[in-house]
Amino acid sequence: MVPCTLETAMSDLKCTARVTVTLEVNLTQPWSEEVPLKEIFRQAQRSAKDAVEFLIKNSPEMVILGKMNVRAVMVPEARP
Repeated sequence: MVPCTLETAMSDLKCTARVTVTLEVNLTQPWSEEVPLKEIFRQAQRSAKDAVEFLIKNSPEMVILGKMNVRAVMVPEARP
């Protein structure tokens, strides 16, 4: 393997890099008690995918890799 140095970069070789970044999308819209958990997961995954695609839509060098991991966050409502 040829090292990627200034000398090799100026030759016939092209040195590039790829970076994988993990993002977390915080969806703050609440779902009602009547919505099944399976539906919450489906809607959350779609909303997160839409949000990330919106951010990278003008960056052809960026793509979504792999499956999204969806977690439900349940907290008790404050009752008066």
